Amino acid sequence: ILEEVQDLKSLHVLNLSYNGLFGPIPSALGSLTELESLDLSRNSFSGKIPPQLTSLTFLAVLNLSYNQLDGRIPESNQFGTFSNDSYIGNPRLCGVPLTRKCNEVGSKMLPPKEDEDLWIDGLSVWKVVLMGYGCGLVIGFSIGYTVLNEFGNKWITSFIQNWNQKRRRSSDLIFLNSSITCMDAISLFLMLCYDVVVREPGDGPTQAVEGECKQE
Repeated sequence: ILEEVQDLKSLHVLNLSYNGLFGPIPSALGSLTELESLDLSRNSFSGKIPPQLTSLTFLAVLNLSYNQLDGRIPESNQFGTFSNDSYIGNPRLCGVPLTRKCNEVGSKMLPPKEDEDLWIDGLSVWKVVLMGYGCGLVIGFSIGYTVLNEFGNKWITSFIQNWNQKRRRSSDLIFLNSSITCMDAISLFLMLCYDVVVREPGDGPTQAVEGECKQE
């Protein structure tokens, strides 16, 4: 960042994130006394946070995350109001509001920026996959329910109708067989009544005499 930036006295918002900038943060930014928002995130700034930035008394938004800054975070004026999110991704920064004390810097290192970005990207991909899977599952259940409800009822109705028809046919066959049996019995009875074979004792051939059934 050029030192001439200090001439922009009426500047209220400065956003230089995702620009691949490197080197120390220029102390000239402390001259922008009207500045309300400063975003230098996702660059490669190194070194300490300039104490001159504490003179930005109107500063309400500060984002220095994911750089290579180190040392103690200033605490005076507006810097006492910023949260941990303003400094995340700078493993060598220490002091309030971070939980990492300055005597612990170097003993507890956070993952490199590249690895953390890859982890975040991988998590985003999994979120998309799970969302797609969930939507597909809901749609599949809906289609399956509709198909089963539409065709399942027709299949059950057709099955019951066919089963009832088979039962009726079986009943008709049983009734027909019973009728035939009764008719055979009646015919046999009539033959016994009207076609009586009388065998008389004596010599000579047996004579067949036709007669009528006698009622006793």
